[in-house]
Amino acid sequence: MDILFSWIGNVDLGASQGKKGTSLGPIGQAVQSRSFGRVVLLSDHPPQDSQRFAKWLSGISNAKIDLKKAKLTSPTAFREIYEKASSIVDKVIKDEVQKCNIFFHLSPGTPAMQS
Repeated sequence: MDILFSWIGNVDLGASQGKKGTSLGPIGQAVQSRSFGRVVLLSDHPPQDSQRFAKWLSGISNAKIDLKKAKLTSPTAFREIYEKASSIVDKVIKDEVQKCNIFFHLSPGTPAMQS
């Protein structure tokens, strides 16, 4: 199974809300161009915005959408970003590491989230 991990970015939220000029956003484009079995979304956005995005994404993808809250003190806090992301990745792949291909989408989010 192919698993995509990605932070939800502002452009992604805009795409799910139909904002002009945002097309599908980075995550939407990724799920349209490749078939993933599971998409794990990390989000520091308000829960209602994140949930709305996850629901929208499930409408354009057959993947299982898994939303993970990752509250940060700042969207540029490298250490927190690393700790949250690596913890979530470890939990998701714990029992599946031999059975899956892992993809990290680096376009969404802040430059700190991308690194």
